[in-house]
Amino acid sequence: MAAFSTTKYLYFLPDHDPLTNLVLEELLFENLKPGQEIYLVYINSPCVVIGRHQNPWKETKPALLQKRGIPLLRRISGGGTVWHDLGNINFCWMGPKHVYHRDVVDGWVRLTLASFGLSFDISNKGDYLYKGAKFSGNAFAFRSDRAMHHGTLLVSSHIQTLEEFMGGIQIVHSLGVPSRPAVVMNLVEINSRLDVGSLAAALIDQLGIRPSPLPQFDDFAELFRARGGREWILGQTPRFHVVTKNHRIIEVIHGKIDEDYFSEEIVL
Repeated sequence: MAAFSTTKYLYFLPDHDPLTNLVLEELLFENLKPGQEIYLVYINSPCVVIGRHQNPWKETKPALLQKRGIPLLRRISGGGTVWHDLGNINFCWMGPKHVYHRDVVDGWVRLTLASFGLSFDISNKGDYLYKGAKFSGNAFAFRSDRAMHHGTLLVSSHIQTLEEFMGGIQIVHSLGVPSRPAVVMNLVEINSRLDVGSLAAALIDQLGIRPSPLPQFDDFAELFRARGGREWILGQTPRFHVVTKNHRIIEVIHGKIDEDYFSEEIVL
């Protein structure tokens, strides 16, 4: 049988706006043509991104994030909650489902880090570890004909800020997917000469592909509004129950109690 051939594309997103970059990533994925493989590299300004099926009130502190002006976003892939900032690199591969295997992405990152003298282990959950500490989480999205594998590389991220915003209210029962707590570290703790710019450039150079101009999407503005709206970020939360300050058990459906979006301030 002849090998299945694909055309590879590389995009580097120069904008640091996290909502813009998540929307562009989603549009590239949903508009992927048969026979295309896409590699994507981008860096976001500070934000918290939850997985497709997660509960933002359980994983994070939405009221505190809003007070601090830190965006809370929901992505289309599964997995846990992550902190993005300018010390973190986002990498992504998308392509035909039948040609995907983890080595496509893991090998890309492994060879890139090896050029800096770094090696790592991969946990049974797919996280990248150095001496047991996590510096990269990975998440996935699948359609009938395509797959997406994306992840983060903590280079010089403000991990203490991550800890400040993670961990929310206590929930009685939830259908959401919880994050898995882990000891995290930055790659500069292994190699102090490493920085975001040099590692991002190395990820790009490792592929040996000339970066392409980003396609224009007619529905960008519409999806940008939708993915930045409360109906997606909060309203897609799986059903859950909480105990209020007056010891009542309340069911929250689509992120709402009756017609109002849930507020963590009503609970114990």
